[in-house]
Amino acid sequence: LYFSMLAEQRVTVEAKISRYEGGLRKIAEANEMVAELQVKLTEMQPKLVQAQKDTEALLKQLAVDQKEADIAAAQAAKDEAETSKVAANVKAIKDDCERDLEEAMPAYHSSIKALDTLDKKDIQEVKSFAKPPALVAKVMEAVCILLGSKPSWDEAKKLLGDMKFLDSLRTYDKDNIDPKIIRKITKYIRDVEFEPDTVAKTSSAAKSLCMWVRAMHKYDSVAKTIEPKKAKLKEAQGELSEAQGILEVKRRELKRIQDRVAELQRSYEDSLAKKEDLEARSTATQL
Repeated sequence: LYFSMLAEQRVTVEAKISRYEGGLRKIAEANEMVAELQVKLTEMQPKLVQAQKDTEALLKQLAVDQKEADIAAAQAAKDEAETSKVAANVKAIKDDCERDLEEAMPAYHSSIKALDTLDKKDIQEVKSFAKPPALVAKVMEAVCILLGSKPSWDEAKKLLGDMKFLDSLRTYDKDNIDPKIIRKITKYIRDVEFEPDTVAKTSSAAKSLCMWVRAMHKYDSVAKTIEPKKAKLKEAQGELSEAQGILEVKRRELKRIQDRVAELQRSYEDSLAKKEDLEARSTATQL
């Protein structure tokens, strides 16, 4: 019985010794792991601190740049509004000039269309007068004056005999008529009989020429009226071009700032993610 109990106790004691030795080995291994983790934690601490500093610095810079971007955006919006006003003013002046020109252009186009209906036979009809009717003479005098010739029937017949006579009327430089010429033909324009329909009763060809004379006078009158408007339009267009140039510079600057803010935002998010990852690893190491 004694030997039997001794054998059982020896087995029990050996099992306990083996278990204790295993526990001691595990404790030793755990101590080694803790020591390693402690070293890692010590190494990570400066990185964690630096990550915190980097994140805070990026956040501050992001706030500064975002404020700058907001200011630039507000200024760009203001400049754009001002440019829109200048553009609207330019359009208004341009529309005003075009409305004035539209007053003269129908008469001008009608006169050119009337000239297109004339042929050599019509010109020969006018030229054939030995002593032209009074209205025909007046019309040709006005034509001579506009073409820079002496207002006489002899000069008129020379002009009518020129093969390029009608072409010279169609291509007449209506934008640069000498004021002296305009003053000379004004008396014809004011003549109550100097009307196309009235002239047509004497000569259909002279009617077309009368329409042309009146159209040149009308166009010059309107052109002189809109000359100050054209000058104002040119000035306004210059202002618009300058404003658009400034606005384009502001837009490019705004985009540069916005791109920089976007880059900082990405850097901040990356830094924040890195800091959170370090914090998570540090917490896990401590546990």
